[in-house]
Amino acid sequence: MNKHTILIISILACCILFTQSVHSIRYIPPAKIRSSIVIFVDINNIDGPWLGTEEHPFEYISDGVAAAGCGDTVIVSDGMYMEHSISVNSSIRIIGKNPMHTILDCGYETFGFVINALNVYIENFTIRNTSGQKGSCGLYIGSDLVFVSNCTVSRARSGIIIRHSNFVYIRNSTFYMNGEGIYVDSSHTISMDGCEFCHNSIGANIQHSWYVFIEDCQAHENGIGMLTNASQNVTFRSTAFYDNNDNQGGCYISNSYNIKLYKCTIQHNGFGSRIKNSTNVRYEVCTIQYNTHFSFYVSDQSDIHIGQSLIQKNLRYGVYLYESTCTVSNCNIIDNSIDGIHLTDSVCDARYCFWGSRAGPFISAFRLIDRIKTNAGTLITRPWNKDYIENAGSDLVIEETFTKTRIKGYDDGSLILSGVDTDNDGAPDWWEEVYGYDSMVAHDHHHLDPDGDAITNVYECYAYGLGADPFRKDVFLEFDWMPGLEPGIQNQPPEHILDEIIQRFEEHNISLHIDVGENNGQGGEIPLVDEFTFDVLRDLYWEHFLNNDLTNPRKNIFHYGLICNTGPGNGFAFIGWGQLNAFCISASVLKDNNPQGDRGHLISSGSMHELGHNLGLFVDDCGGNDNTAATRPWYREFYEYWNYKSCMNYRYTYAILDYSDGQNGRNDYDDWGNLQFDFFQATAFDLPDRLR
Repeated sequence: MNKHTILIISILACCILFTQSVHSIRYIPPAKIRSSIVIFVDINNIDGPWLGTEEHPFEYISDGVAAAGCGDTVIVSDGMYMEHSISVNSSIRIIGKNPMHTILDCGYETFGFVINALNVYIENFTIRNTSGQKGSCGLYIGSDLVFVSNCTVSRARSGIIIRHSNFVYIRNSTFYMNGEGIYVDSSHTISMDGCEFCHNSIGANIQHSWYVFIEDCQAHENGIGMLTNASQNVTFRSTAFYDNNDNQGGCYISNSYNIKLYKCTIQHNGFGSRIKNSTNVRYEVCTIQYNTHFSFYVSDQSDIHIGQSLIQKNLRYGVYLYESTCTVSNCNIIDNSIDGIHLTDSVCDARYCFWGSRAGPFISAFRLIDRIKTNAGTLITRPWNKDYIENAGSDLVIEETFTKTRIKGYDDGSLILSGVDTDNDGAPDWWEEVYGYDSMVAHDHHHLDPDGDAITNVYECYAYGLGADPFRKDVFLEFDWMPGLEPGIQNQPPEHILDEIIQRFEEHNISLHIDVGENNGQGGEIPLVDEFTFDVLRDLYWEHFLNNDLTNPRKNIFHYGLICNTGPGNGFAFIGWGQLNAFCISASVLKDNNPQGDRGHLISSGSMHELGHNLGLFVDDCGGNDNTAATRPWYREFYEYWNYKSCMNYRYTYAILDYSDGQNGRNDYDDWGNLQFDFFQATAFDLPDRLR
């Protein structure tokens, strides 16, 4: 059988695969095109000769790949390979000896591997440090029949880009500290199996694609776990979305059709699922629990079905519908804090569910759990099940199934400062002398943090000209803003209100430094972008805060506030890269919602609220934090959190420009005493044991 016949058989096999249900997408090993030749690469062979044999391997991966022909295998020994833009133009296998120790470091260039050929297999690599420019990635796939296995991709604008490609299979791989882990664009029949996505702005970003199948994956500590837009026939199976951003969420679906989640667990995200302008979205045998704001937020003429699922113990709302339709059947809807189902201008058929009581759901806002609320719509709940539905919910128990990859910081390496450093300890002599350190005795300035503000001494020295003091807590905040949509409309936070916020921090012995572009600052006005999405917001963060530079030291010092007219939400903290150090304020939306409020005051108050999230103040800690029911006198929460006098309480966000000190009586919370200064560098949204 010649190589052309085998290639045709391989392609026909994939065509048959495409005609089957997406449930049957499974791994097919690449076909051998001819008798395989094994080529060896070892970075330690620096003296040659370089013949590609086991005795005399090539020194560089690119040389091994260039020497390989169709059907050959390139074996890469452990080591650090400082290479980039390795073009793969033949149907070959490239296999590292050990996925943790066979490292392709791209040196902040645009690409790692670039796959141009059919039938390519890559296994056992760590790929890291690509450029911060949009479009750069660790692995670019621009062809069909590509298989990636047991790889780790980190510190990239995009981990993997799959563009105009079909039949791509990615398994048992980890994506962390990327702008997005995997970006799928205009492709079909894509499979991700057994992958982990963590500390990315977006875990997996699926755009304009179809027949995408995601199984046995986990997404945690991302801004958004997985985003699907303008796509169809996407299936998530036995996948866990958990501990993603308290202000964003696990699964985001927009402008899409025929999306299915089967036996998935969606736990402790801000939004468990956000569904917008999408139809035929189905959740079957899923568990949705402990989500902090909404287990489901469904809007913009969406149509979803939730069947045989467990919707329980969500900290605010169960199912929240706005101008949409929904069927909820054979589900357990129990112990949700505000409303089990809340709808506005929507229709929901919620028959045959169990509501935690044989008496069914309760319509009074003073019942503790599982209320229903209808505003200008139709909600049908009769008949309901009088007993708990035993087979509802996923059997995927996160704590028993997955072990998290834990990430702290950005893996930048040591910051090198200019100036004479006699003791070679990282801090120049002049700085040590200013703050009483002996410049002749080495100190561990790369780790020392005497004031406990999570800014180590080398970064305190870097920010010396900005007012940093190693013996007084510092918080740094950069503001960028877009011009208003009309003449005279200003989105820059007013200086006098920012001074008030600075004073509030000063009263608690914390120096708040705000950069709005003065005195050689980097904040300021940026070009107008009107009504943008989450992925565009991420790009704005990379362009205007990071300056597309992965090594930019400011990310280890500053929080970032972006003021726009209309963004993806009213105001929310977001992960622009790998940690929660940013927030976005939609000034026009705030003004429309508060027509009597001053625009500058709304912007500044909203900013202090969102900065509180960057500093670790969340729903988990206080029931009055981000609680819409606390603003409405027909809910018990209005009275329960009356004493929580903080801008973190929605009731007081625009009335009190301060956090609470916990001294106002019952159910007050000490925000000031519980600030987490290291949260913007060591973000973890773990579910507290007390809430389980």
